[in-house]
Amino acid sequence: GRWVAAAAPVSNNQIALFTEPVRANAAAAVADAGLIEIYDTNLGLPLGNARWPEGPSAALGTGANARVSAYARTMVIDTARQRAYALTTTGLSAVSIGAGAANPTTSPGINARGVVGLGDYTATLAPGGLVTIFGRNLGSTQTAKPPYPTLMGGTCVTLNNTPLPLSLTSPGQINAQIPVNQAVGTFALVVRSIAAGAAAPATNVVIAKYAPQVLVGDGKQPTILHSDGSLVTAENPAVRDEKLTIYAIGLGAVKGVTVASGQAVPASPTGITDTVQVFFGNPTIKQAQMIVNSSTITPGLVGIYQIRVTVPGAHVKGAALAVTLRIGGVSSSTTGPAVPYISVN
Repeated sequence: GRWVAAAAPVSNNQIALFTEPVRANAAAAVADAGLIEIYDTNLGLPLGNARWPEGPSAALGTGANARVSAYARTMVIDTARQRAYALTTTGLSAVSIGAGAANPTTSPGINARGVVGLGDYTATLAPGGLVTIFGRNLGSTQTAKPPYPTLMGGTCVTLNNTPLPLSLTSPGQINAQIPVNQAVGTFALVVRSIAAGAAAPATNVVIAKYAPQVLVGDGKQPTILHSDGSLVTAENPAVRDEKLTIYAIGLGAVKGVTVASGQAVPASPTGITDTVQVFFGNPTIKQAQMIVNSSTITPGLVGIYQIRVTVPGAHVKGAALAVTLRIGGVSSSTTGPAVPYISVN
């Protein structure tokens, strides 16, 4: 016998309803400001209710077709009448109301295929993985150390309405982390400029359980180190029986340690990934497979893994062998803008 103003799922068999009392007319006294009621959908029975903390809703407009109900504290306008702040079921939103249409010279925009993994700049991402966003008017230049903020450089980024921890912002690039508990699937990513009061059009991104990528740095140099910490290069190649460390992203969840989004991985205990295979050269050739000694998430860093391998005696030799990581049947890309190559004697 009450008006249902909003509904939301609570569990598989419970629903929350926001209800208002029925009034004979707009001038009639209200019995209450509204109730939050929980119902069991299997039994059709109420499980409890609580009073809405607002005052009674106000009738706006005149006539049966124009009347709507509004609550005083769910929206506020700033003193310059340039921006509205609205509290809704999806959170707090800031909406520019004074400037009209977004200004393309100042509003943020994401490049086509501009949302990629930080490792080798290919598109698939994984929970806890590091993402790079390329575009224009993305924010002022700032960097952060863990724990990473979700608002920096006048910018925030959301994935499926969840804010991402940011490690770098600049006019043309943002580096961020996908939440460690992010579900797999296709979701909308949005860059919002707080300074400009505008948002870039949403970009759909794919989140998979695994998205392995070797970290590739400046000059397309993969982050593969000798035991002394020096990079493996054409002038300083890997050799048989040598132990190497490969730094990577996108290896998914780990066992043994609790990892929080945007925060440095604890020093102990060790966080172990699922089984990883590493190939130097064509993976169909038996001698291309390396001996993997361990695959763990790196303490003190955010979203970066380290794979320790040994180059076997029987191995493929070459000055530019493509490096492939494979986990859960998913292989890193051997095509794209930053394919990792290694030199092995």
